[in-house]
Amino acid sequence: MANYYFIAGLLLIVLSILLVFRHKNKKIKQAHSIKTAGLDMALSLHKTQLQFRQKSLNRYDFLRYNLEEALVVQPEIKMHQPY
Repeated sequence: MANYYFIAGLLLIVLSILLVFRHKNKKIKQAHSIKTAGLDMALSLHKTQLQFRQKSLNRYDFLRYNLEEALVVQPEIKMHQPY
């Protein structure tokens, strides 16, 4: 009879460990998905800015205009100070 209690207790411990692992794994996957989505959005914004700059450079005639006119202000770019 004691063996049944031991086996049941052991089974309960193993199941609870598996449930805790599953719960934590799910939380980690959710956090990873959120971070990945944020990085995808940032990458998309950077690609758009690069395309905009490339298109502006392609249309610019360096022999005809000075460099000041080629610089286009992009308000969505935030400059960070170096540490």
